[in-house]
Amino acid sequence: HEVLVAGCQETMYKIDVDKGVITSTVCVLSMFNDFLTDLQLKADAPYTLMKRGGQYICAGTADGYVHFLDLINYKVARTWKAHSALINDMDARSDVLVTCGWSSRPQHGYMLDHLANVFDLKTMMPLPPVPFPQALPFKDASQAPSMRHANVFDTHITSLDIAPSGDALVLADAQCAMHLWGSPNKIQFTEYGSPTEFADQPAPTPQMDWSADM
Repeated sequence: HEVLVAGCQETMYKIDVDKGVITSTVCVLSMFNDFLTDLQLKADAPYTLMKRGGQYICAGTADGYVHFLDLINYKVARTWKAHSALINDMDARSDVLVTCGWSSRPQHGYMLDHLANVFDLKTMMPLPPVPFPQALPFKDASQAPSMRHANVFDTHITSLDIAPSGDALVLADAQCAMHLWGSPNKIQFTEYGSPTEFADQPAPTPQMDWSADM
């Protein structure tokens, strides 16, 4: 009947869902204070993701760490640097934690990892990561799944959409390029389509005369 709530702040709350009240407040800073000297963690590491896994609460931080919290006192039992940047998502099943996220790449800034990192919650040791190449899995309910390679280089896919007919697929990448997939014999577009709606243009900034006393 209780839920533990965290976010981009230095405190967590234990909430009684039956009564709808906060029963206790936990300071995130005091939970991993002992690790500051050894691991040089930031003093403000807000938890952005939390999953229950095995005997721990797996809490992902904004800087790529996972803190394994004791279920009784919420103290940090161990930390794991899952990604060099942000943790995008994670899930725990039985005694295995899997994370995906971002890493810093030289000359490319932050990019999505092509590896899902795995952690064994029994031995408290990392396991070999699971590779995910730049490909899209397709699954037909009546056939075996197939894979298609997405030709995006030095970037990543941000979104996709499928035509109502199912004959065309469009991908958008982080470099603002659109990739249209489909069979040339089957792709059809309406001849008299509705005009595209665009956002209103913002009013231009008025000119200002700068002077010494401005």
